[in-house]
Amino acid sequence: MAPWVPIFTHAIDLELNSRIISLPVDSQTTSTSAPGTRRSSISQPPPFILLQLATIGTDGFPHVRTVVYRGFLFNDKTTNSIVITTDKRMQKYHELEINDRVEINCYLPSRRKQFRLRGRARLVDSDRKPNIDLLKVGVFHSYGSENEDENKTFDDSEEEEDEDTFQIKSPPSNEIKPIVNEVKCVQDEPICSALVSPGFISDHNEEHSNHHHGSYTNLVDIQLKPPTSEEWDTEVRRQWDQLSKQLRHLFRKPAPLTPLDDQNAKIIDRIRRGVDGKKDEAGFANFSLVVIFVESVDFVDLEKDRRMVFTKDQYEQWSEQEVCP
Repeated sequence: MAPWVPIFTHAIDLELNSRIISLPVDSQTTSTSAPGTRRSSISQPPPFILLQLATIGTDGFPHVRTVVYRGFLFNDKTTNSIVITTDKRMQKYHELEINDRVEINCYLPSRRKQFRLRGRARLVDSDRKPNIDLLKVGVFHSYGSENEDENKTFDDSEEEEDEDTFQIKSPPSNEIKPIVNEVKCVQDEPICSALVSPGFISDHNEEHSNHHHGSYTNLVDIQLKPPTSEEWDTEVRRQWDQLSKQLRHLFRKPAPLTPLDDQNAKIIDRIRRGVDGKKDEAGFANFSLVVIFVESVDFVDLEKDRRMVFTKDQYEQWSEQEVCP
């Protein structure tokens, strides 16, 4: 797990927990309550965390829009990858086909904390699956318990190295063959990442727990595999199923930015009233994930007047440095 992840998730949890609405005394009295009776604070379902996503448009200008934070890839914080969703007909989808460089800004007002996450995006849907290049990773990622360092805060010291940490060294760079095939779009390019198949990790952890005292010094011979097509499809379906019915309706509407003529207006009205004759699954064909493979994080804590910069190198190893706010 990257060192910024526990700080990021802890801050989000605090932000969501702070969004509990306490009604005034007068409004907390109901017709069935005695006059002047105070009710306890009313907890509302935690709202979504909103992010600002910046892409590079085909016109060369930055394009920024607000998106919803959908958690970590495969619902696993150790992937270090943020997930958002989009419509394949959206402008950002086509922008990411040409240029995968993105930046996300996350400001948590109640905690007065800001995270700027920069990295490369990969589209995941029925048409596209990321091409994960494990061979280019000099040292593979550490896969420990998902709860490892989950309570780490800004003031925590350096992580202690676990003697059972799963680390694998890649073949020497001179054994890596260059890619000679012509790439049609940036999304087809391999992305250097230590993202390993969740099934592989699960099997390894189970085997590790059964042989806890065994030796893992020769792990270089283990054949690692990236996520399978089925695992990507499962993740897309998981995210789709978590959307509200109202939000799933949006994927059945006419393509964004098309003229609002009479025909499109009628389609939108029928969808809004639920009489368009189609089911939610009709919009699934337009649904896509955007996975952000984070490469650097700029974290500012306004409460403590402190700032940290986290950077990932070509070997998937993270460094952190405190800088002037």
